[in-house]
Amino acid sequence: AAEIFGIELGAPAAQYKLSEYPLAVQGKMSMYKVEPPKPDDAFPGYALTAYEGRVVRITAFRKADYSKDGAETQKRFASVVEKLKQRFGSPALFDEALAEDSKLTAPDQWRQSLLDRERIVQSLWVMPNVAHPDQLESVWLEANAIPLEPEAATFLTLSARVRDFPLYESKAALEENETPQR
Repeated sequence: AAEIFGIELGAPAAQYKLSEYPLAVQGKMSMYKVEPPKPDDAFPGYALTAYEGRVVRITAFRKADYSKDGAETQKRFASVVEKLKQRFGSPALFDEALAEDSKLTAPDQWRQSLLDRERIVQSLWVMPNVAHPDQLESVWLEANAIPLEPEAATFLTLSARVRDFPLYESKAALEENETPQR
């Protein structure tokens, strides 16, 4: 099975240092803060998603960048892409698109274009020939922006998930909505 930050996909979640309480629960799917055995300096925060107690997704978060232009986030994105290329090869998708009709074209408007959802910045690696449901299927790196007071902030997220994550997510939603039969 694949390992990201020292956490093995498909492994029992309980073997890792998890927060006492889940951050979110839906059916048999739970998300916890986690202290990974092999953290990366680029990401100070981590979450682990488990379905029926087994690790199905790992998400890493980069601290917020409050600069007006998001320059630190842009540099960090490029740096993390290079690290991921060394491990997984070229990404299946590398997208840094700005909406055709956007007026936010100046370099110092990068953060605002993310905030206004006029820019997409993402890379996706898809693993070939994934046969086992608990094998690493994809790794996705994304830059985002959120409105915080007094300024907006940009940040990165990196997610790694197993092949059957969409199935587990659907099952959890169904379980959440099930009502007891009388």
